[in-house]
Amino acid sequence: MTVAPILIIPVVFKAPVQNPITITRIVPVHIVIPLHEYLHSQSIKHGVNPELVDKVITCESNWKNVQSRLYNKKDGGRELSYGIAQIHITAHPEITKADALNERFAIRYITSEIAAGRGKQWTCYKKILGS
Repeated sequence: MTVAPILIIPVVFKAPVQNPITITRIVPVHIVIPLHEYLHSQSIKHGVNPELVDKVITCESNWKNVQSRLYNKKDGGRELSYGIAQIHITAHPEITKADALNERFAIRYITSEIAAGRGKQWTCYKKILGS
């Protein structure tokens, strides 16, 4: 699983330089939170159960950042749902394919949608809750 550096925490420290003059350098340090920890923090932030969100993502994509394998009944083409949260970009024109494939965006999106009461747009959410 590839994790892109999204959470960036700058850390400042003095590093020695080969010159006789002391120079202060600022060196950025990138700290990347693993996806499951990020899911937990976003779930808590939005007031939703992290286990529920994890189950929905596992059911929808098994945490694989791919296009849906389902086929559209109308035209026979593959469904235009992408990423670990299987965001259907036709139903959400404000979301690009690149957004849907961004794992951290997908986690923020699914947690905020579930928190807003719109979890039923995911088939697996309905299956898990029996609704």
